[in-house]
Amino acid sequence: MNALLIKVLPELAKDATLLQSSATFLEKLVVLKKEDFEHVEVGDLLEQFNLVQARRLLKATKSPKCLNVSCSSTESLSEDSGLSDNGTMQWVYDFHIPWKKCCPAMIETLTKQERPTAAQTKQLVHKIIEDVLKITDRPGRKNLERIAVKIVEKYPLSFKDVIGTIAIGNGHNSLTNQLYYRWENEVRKQKRINSGSSSCSSTTSPKRSMKAPYGLVNWNPDPDLAKNEETSKSWLITEFKKATVDDTQVFDLMKTLYPQQRQLINMGVPVQKVLDEWPFLMKPKFMLQHYDNLMNKMDTFQMLPTQMASCSLKIYKALKGNESPSVAAVVVRIKALCDVCGNKTPRGKEVFSLLSAYFKEDTNVLFKCYKDEFMMTEILQEIPPTPFLIVFGDTVSCSEKIIVVVENTVMFSTDNFFMAMSCVFCLYYIYNMSYPKNGEATLEFIQRYIAMINVPGTKSNKRRRFAGINHKVLKLGKLMKS
Repeated sequence: MNALLIKVLPELAKDATLLQSSATFLEKLVVLKKEDFEHVEVGDLLEQFNLVQARRLLKATKSPKCLNVSCSSTESLSEDSGLSDNGTMQWVYDFHIPWKKCCPAMIETLTKQERPTAAQTKQLVHKIIEDVLKITDRPGRKNLERIAVKIVEKYPLSFKDVIGTIAIGNGHNSLTNQLYYRWENEVRKQKRINSGSSSCSSTTSPKRSMKAPYGLVNWNPDPDLAKNEETSKSWLITEFKKATVDDTQVFDLMKTLYPQQRQLINMGVPVQKVLDEWPFLMKPKFMLQHYDNLMNKMDTFQMLPTQMASCSLKIYKALKGNESPSVAAVVVRIKALCDVCGNKTPRGKEVFSLLSAYFKEDTNVLFKCYKDEFMMTEILQEIPPTPFLIVFGDTVSCSEKIIVVVENTVMFSTDNFFMAMSCVFCLYYIYNMSYPKNGEATLEFIQRYIAMINVPGTKSNKRRRFAGINHKVLKLGKLMKS
């Protein structure tokens, strides 16, 4: 039935849900084969189709050419098995998800309407692509997306991309990407076999990409070439050197000249050059003002550190009973610090070490504690170029001074840990940097559950080809809410 509908009404192929509902509608009319249309009138079809579509459908079924398409055929059509003009393949509508090949544990999980583990989802993806490659070696992304839609529609609570009750994008982007990149991986394997090569070349994604800025809203505004632009820039540079500055005028000018700031940043120049021309971007207030303009948000300077502190306590409560040895060890350390400090401050400030332990990542890609401030030159040489916190003190909760650094350039110092961490996170977006390896899940959690940036995909280089939401991020978010 799907094949007949696509042949007569190709516009339905663009919407898998509409196509399926149209086929179901015809089946309810007991239209199971071409001859059954002889007993159908235009009025019978108007509940599902518009007048023109109904007439086209009835006219086409009277044509001898339509005899080549069986309404109930589940086999691949010889003439239509390849790519059509709109890039679709008709085999996909009769494709059956290989649920029977899944392990019993996954079937049990799906029955309970729970999320499968990453390993279980991976197994399903592998089995699907195995079956797809038996039909065609060029399925196309659109068709893999249709398969993902089928899965999400059948088990929405298990596979749909959601944060709380809010769907992320179309809700099936993660699964679509896993299917697509698994297919790509199989194609690369076959190419290596055919070429006799034991290795294949790969390109490393640049740390800063200006072509595809992830999550940015107002990243490339048209510069408003005001007559006093240079005068205003000069005034800002002079004002920055003063002991006390006119915050109100600086705020207004930085907002007015935001397009010029983005124009320079989007060129991919070093951070130091940006700061030479726009030195107020080193200050938290104006740095986060730029982030607000970039992300179309409001008052991040006040709200994000507060939200981060509030969520930190929730994260601690969610993970304090975790059985993982690495997580349990951090919890024990936090409790000991609470006893030393005589308050619960470490529960909040040390939570990022807890997140790193939960995600099996390294806190040293985000911050590191040092004892000797006189070793600053050596410290700047050893830290990563991505946004970073240099913490002076034995622990974060006992820190005396925190310095925010990006590309080995000192931005500012503070004693407010949550303000510093908020700025570190925002700098990834301001300078369009990818999340670092061994810190990407921690940052994605901050992105989705604290900064509330819930767009499909990821800023991770490592997981770019698996561009769905990190499985453990979703799991922890659900644990926090419960």
